[in-house]
Amino acid sequence: MQPDHPIIGDLVLVGGGHAQVALLKSLAMNPVPGLRTTLICREVDTPYSGMLPGFVEGVWSQQDIHIDLARLAGMAGARLITAPVTAIHADEKRLDIAGRPSLPYDVLSINIGGEPDLAAIDGAAAHCIPVKPIGLFRQQLATLTEAGHPKRLAVIGGGAAGCELALALSARWQRDAGTRPDIRVFGRAARLVPEHPPRAARHLFEAMTAVGCRVQSGVEVTRIEEGRLHLDNGETHEFDACFLVSAVAPPKWLAGTGLDLDPSGFISVSASLQSTSHPNIFAAGDVATITSDPRPKAGVYAVRAGPVLAQNIRRFVAGKQPRP
Repeated sequence: MQPDHPIIGDLVLVGGGHAQVALLKSLAMNPVPGLRTTLICREVDTPYSGMLPGFVEGVWSQQDIHIDLARLAGMAGARLITAPVTAIHADEKRLDIAGRPSLPYDVLSINIGGEPDLAAIDGAAAHCIPVKPIGLFRQQLATLTEAGHPKRLAVIGGGAAGCELALALSARWQRDAGTRPDIRVFGRAARLVPEHPPRAARHLFEAMTAVGCRVQSGVEVTRIEEGRLHLDNGETHEFDACFLVSAVAPPKWLAGTGLDLDPSGFISVSASLQSTSHPNIFAAGDVATITSDPRPKAGVYAVRAGPVLAQNIRRFVAGKQPRP
């Protein structure tokens, strides 16, 4: 914000996800005179999920895959608050921040992502390594490699993220330990990456089997215990480490915001990324569902939403109609 302009409104950004990064970059390159911007996030850097497989494989370092939110906020002239948001009062246009007073806003943008749905599988919370949040995953992966690269790995999730993780783990073990692990990938759909064409799934299956990954599609993991998982077909499989790359759940506190939510508890938004109940609130990424065109919860869609979010917040602040 330019200090020599009168304040025309308060824009508050909750979370530093991929779409929010694009919004901050837009504000840094072309500020809106008089718009006071505040970024609230848990940490001062945000991982780019698209680079996670390369990090797991050892191609990228921790620093390589993170974006410095403090620096980006400074470039955009935004205040930075490093703390979790605990509640949003949509009708009152204010939000609660842990350890701080409530903060009012005129326009709100939410891009906090989802959370691993550990309750979806009995025993997952105690015996799985969820890929999100990435910070915790990074620590658990380091513990595994320091413990000597356990041989038997299970990956729950046959989508693109699960397949990428399996291939990255195989390459990492080969590089560090000189041998590839025994990896089993379990997916509920009838084939791998059901969101992609069958030909792509076949090529991916061939690539995975070429490095020793075994794939079981059309099965559901019903229970996990120490070193063993159970499938709905009665089979059991033993593992040394189990990764969860399947279900994503919304933050529980969204239920008390007063916002329209979809049946799964994510924020319902229109194609313009505006809340279907509160047009001064925007949401993008895993935390949101475009009601007219629901999409998988994947980082690529948050990246694509970034320019739309930036454009429509500018239009809204200027009193213009946001566009899809």
